[in-house]
Amino acid sequence: MTGKKDIVEARTKLKQLSACLRVLQPEYVEGRLEIKTNGKTPEYFWRTNQNGRIQRSYIQKSQLDCAKTLAQISYNKKVARRLASLAEQLPLSILEIDQAVDQVYLDLHPLRRELVVPVQKTGEQKFDAWKQQSYEGLPFREGDPTEIITNLQECVRSKSEKILADFFLSQGIFYKYECPLQLSDTTVYYPDFTFFHPRRKQEIYWEHFGRMDLSTYAVNTVKKIRLYEENGIFLGKQLITTYEGDPLVLDMRRVQALIDRFELRLCAR
Repeated sequence: MTGKKDIVEARTKLKQLSACLRVLQPEYVEGRLEIKTNGKTPEYFWRTNQNGRIQRSYIQKSQLDCAKTLAQISYNKKVARRLASLAEQLPLSILEIDQAVDQVYLDLHPLRRELVVPVQKTGEQKFDAWKQQSYEGLPFREGDPTEIITNLQECVRSKSEKILADFFLSQGIFYKYECPLQLSDTTVYYPDFTFFHPRRKQEIYWEHFGRMDLSTYAVNTVKKIRLYEENGIFLGKQLITTYEGDPLVLDMRRVQALIDRFELRLCAR
């Protein structure tokens, strides 16, 4: 059920996108852009209507800013229409708005996309940027196992983590191992695996709890999950968990089911 808070958030999102659109709006130019390909080389034309007669002017490479302006104006108009349509369809989730707005950009011909600044980064653009972000994982202390190496030549802390890491790799899934996550002003967690879901435009965390047969470990596991929830990261939404500990074993059928349910193969290498 959609509440008032969701509607307010959706309206705020639409207002933010409208504001971004105004920032991107170039000075208006009459006419529109046509693109043709001569072999592999694109050719740009400025099409105008002069007293009922169509005129096409070739845009030189030195005038590429003109092509960008025409492409941006056309894209902005389409986004503005999409935003107006979405405003009439409320209530909508933020995810639905993002996908609808991103689709305007994705529907453009690739050559047009190169000329346009999108009103927001698409999921794939955010995913690419996320991949490039470097990080420092949790340091290995004296006494930690250092002989367990994944197929990506990463050192992990348990055989089960190696099994999971190699399984993700076999399915082409991009992950970060023990990437730091600030959960509160004072608490930093290092989830076993972090993914970025391009469709949802959010990180997803996978924790493997391997000693559930130990009572203290089990209690700390519950506390950890609760802390995730206190920071808005809920089990089954942004948090995935697997468990081990006599008599529990790592069930790879469940692992596969979780990968499918969360569409992690979209987090492709």
